[in-house]
Amino acid sequence: MSETPTLYEWAGGRAAIERMIGCFYDRVERDDLLSPLFPGGVSAAHREHVTTWWCEVFGGPAGYTERLGGYPAMLAHHRDLGITAEQRFRFASLMSLAADDADLPADPEFRAALVGYLEWGTRLAMHNSQPGADVVQQAPVPRWGWGAAPPYQPVTGPRLVLAQPGPWQAPWLEPVTCGLRPPASPPLRSAHPPSGSYATIRPNTGGERRPMTSLAQGIDVSNYAGQFNWAGTSGLSFGICRATQGLGASGTNSPDPYLSWNWPRIAEKGLARGAYHFLDPRLDGAEQASYFVTTVSAQGLLATDMLWLDNETAGSSPAAVAECAAAFMAKLVALCPENPCGVYSFWDFITSGNCAGLSGYPLWLAIYQKATPGAPAPWSAWQFWQSGGTSNHDDDVFNGTAAELSTWISSFQVKAEAEVQSGQLNNGANAVTVITVPPGSGTKVAFGCDNGVQGLPPAALRVAIYDTEWHVDNDVTVDSTKGLTVVQFTDAAKTGVISVRRQDTGEVMIGYEIS
Repeated sequence: MSETPTLYEWAGGRAAIERMIGCFYDRVERDDLLSPLFPGGVSAAHREHVTTWWCEVFGGPAGYTERLGGYPAMLAHHRDLGITAEQRFRFASLMSLAADDADLPADPEFRAALVGYLEWGTRLAMHNSQPGADVVQQAPVPRWGWGAAPPYQPVTGPRLVLAQPGPWQAPWLEPVTCGLRPPASPPLRSAHPPSGSYATIRPNTGGERRPMTSLAQGIDVSNYAGQFNWAGTSGLSFGICRATQGLGASGTNSPDPYLSWNWPRIAEKGLARGAYHFLDPRLDGAEQASYFVTTVSAQGLLATDMLWLDNETAGSSPAAVAECAAAFMAKLVALCPENPCGVYSFWDFITSGNCAGLSGYPLWLAIYQKATPGAPAPWSAWQFWQSGGTSNHDDDVFNGTAAELSTWISSFQVKAEAEVQSGQLNNGANAVTVITVPPGSGTKVAFGCDNGVQGLPPAALRVAIYDTEWHVDNDVTVDSTKGLTVVQFTDAAKTGVISVRRQDTGEVMIGYEIS
């Protein structure tokens, strides 16, 4: 930890912030003023995403920027909500109470920073939520520091925009240093994040840039995209949509309300198609896989459709999450052995142990950056990469060309072995065996015998093959000491009948095989 800890570190890391957000939404669901904003309750996914936002704002991992769309996505979630002044105040008040519920540090310095962000953030969100509001469209996710924001300064540009308070004019990664300073030592608890919190290592982003134009491009969407305009897209090779979450409990928007819209339209656009399931590690993994497959199958599941597990929700421990995910994947592959099946997750979540034992499945790595990333252990390479996004979709690439994507998908389909027709010729002098051949089912007929073992002379055959005309060979010898005797078809597509006459004593047993 640096000499001056971040708010994220001081709070206790992700685990502490996750407790606060959980306590907050538990209060929201019981609140008559705020609960109408969340009909059916607050989903686990929503709680997870808001936790990720707060972690980044307080100086922790940049998960919201990397995998959830950053500031533009958060702005899109608030547009046209029409948040009232009373709702804004209630939001800030309940979050302050939730910090108590979650046993976050109670020192005045930390709480001053917390309430400062609440006041600033809720007032900005209220403005952005008004119909027709003039908003800042692009900005980084804020990084809140210990001090108070500098005085309000208007922002001007080509058009009049909402004036933003001080942190928007300051470098985002530098905490504001004016005003209160953190105490020299924690008054209530260690400032170190707990051992179970997310790791903050990042992949090397300064590596070699791959030529993105050569990689197959695609997008993925969730219910936030509504009725996405697939017909209006161009330059894409694949499309993936959200299908299910958990076991479809109330408030999870599962099955996804737009699955029936997205699923046929991805195919109509001529794209390779996929669906994903948002894992709830508190529930049985295998049961979730069955629910996922049943739901997608009702929409028309093909063997060429990709099926993905979205593993990004913290559980009781990383080991428990990994165990649930492994059970899900094992069941998924058992139910859909010919479908490409893989795991979606983001860097910090993977390196924290939540994907242990899953390296045998293809990886769809979420990390928002321009430089091509490596792959976090336990994987050695990624198959798909979620590289960025907008307010209504995420941008993805396949680790190969469009042709290689098709080859990769087809590699999961079971290759049917060539049908082999075999049998035994009739014994006896001048015995005739007639063999019917389905047109196109083979290109040759092979004969074999065991005359060498029996101490008998080679067999002699007359072989006639019909493919709209007869092709006759009166001198076909079958001798085990020389291996199989093969007769090629003149026109395999039209070959329909083979007539074989014994021209020996008919004592030797002779087998045949058409392939």
